[in-house]
Amino acid sequence: MSKRQHRKRQRREAPKKVKPPIESQDRAIVTEKLTEFDPTRGYKGRLWYSGRNEIIEELPFFRLWHAALMLSDPIVRQSLNARDAALSALKIEVKSRNEELKKFIGDQWETLWGKFGHDLLKTKRFGYGGYQVGYTTDKATNRVVIDGLKHFAPQDCRPAVQGGETVGIFVRSGSTDSILEGPILNPRGLWTSFDAEFGVRYGRSILKRSYGPWWEKWMDHGSKKTTQLRMIKDAYRGDMFFVDATMTVTLPDGTKMLWRDIFREAAENMMNGSTAIIPVIRDGDGNKNVDYEKPSDTGNPTAIWTWGDNMDRDIRAGMDVTEEIIMAASSGSGFSGRAIPFIMFLQACMVEAMELLKAIDKQVLRPLAWLNFGNDPEYTIKAMPLMETFAESVAGSQMGGEALGGGGGQEGNGQARQGSQFEQFQGPRGGIGARNTSTGAVVSGKRGQALLDRQ
Repeated sequence: MSKRQHRKRQRREAPKKVKPPIESQDRAIVTEKLTEFDPTRGYKGRLWYSGRNEIIEELPFFRLWHAALMLSDPIVRQSLNARDAALSALKIEVKSRNEELKKFIGDQWETLWGKFGHDLLKTKRFGYGGYQVGYTTDKATNRVVIDGLKHFAPQDCRPAVQGGETVGIFVRSGSTDSILEGPILNPRGLWTSFDAEFGVRYGRSILKRSYGPWWEKWMDHGSKKTTQLRMIKDAYRGDMFFVDATMTVTLPDGTKMLWRDIFREAAENMMNGSTAIIPVIRDGDGNKNVDYEKPSDTGNPTAIWTWGDNMDRDIRAGMDVTEEIIMAASSGSGFSGRAIPFIMFLQACMVEAMELLKAIDKQVLRPLAWLNFGNDPEYTIKAMPLMETFAESVAGSQMGGEALGGGGGQEGNGQARQGSQFEQFQGPRGGIGARNTSTGAVVSGKRGQALLDRQ
């Protein structure tokens, strides 16, 4: 076969070039499908069994009342408060060509988050939340503005869904189990969720992550009750008596009692601080018929305290609050040398913030903007990274450590380390900010300029 024939054969056998489906259609039609049509609208994921952790740890299935019980644990409350404290510093950025609309959205968010943020942050406790937003008319602008927020018990509210979208909530009375009014539509009704996945509207309680160590801490044979038993034994002794179970003693009134019953009463009376008097009785071979042995520990008396501390540590870790965040450093500042765990913690809080902001924007802010400004309100809203917010707050101080833009704490000899220095930075697209000369971290925009001005 000649070279020419060989090339022809290769061309015949080579696969033909086929245009991608998008290139074989009209651009206008493709644009409309991409921007206005959702081929999977209303999708709801079929999740695998959510109680797999309970099966592995052999625990009762997690329910809402378990979450309510867990809220009485001071370590649980401390972990929730740590997350809420970080999110209290959340800031948002609104962009719009319409300055009035931009200011309006910013003001409504500040009202909702500033006055009722503590209620919105309770979403994570049970995995979801139902709210009724209150409104009033601003006399100065004659616009409808946010004025209040009513929070419903999680067992009494359900999402109202239409066309695959959440459009409000249903609420029932806890006393009669009847629907009070439904649905309460957006923007009056608000449905929020925490850690929701695959289109499922019911999220997952953050407390479920700490359910295992909490159960091991408080329930039967857990660290708390075992510690209580240990302290009772330490206070009242854990005495052991050796006695012939069939041996009896005759009382002055002629009543016969087993020695076993006598010493059981003696052991119980020791809790009142009484003294045990043990007679010396021997058999014919000289062996004691009655003997007493003092209590002793298991050889590791501190293990029970370590057990309880480990349960507290695991409860915090389940809610992304590590020991490095809670415990103060032995030297230097509170965050010195602990920046990485703190950054991880802030990122976990950011995920919660973005989930709440998405629900509030879609169900409350946009309908409210349409009501006051008409048409389709054009604006964007996003949560500013908590990392930047904290970096700005602690800049120049030793609180944040070098990674957050603060001072460097102390050296081992007690001398203060020099704080972080910033230099002006310009990005590839012309953006201007400040760059940490030690870590290379960049803080952009006005926050970066503020860091440069401070130093």
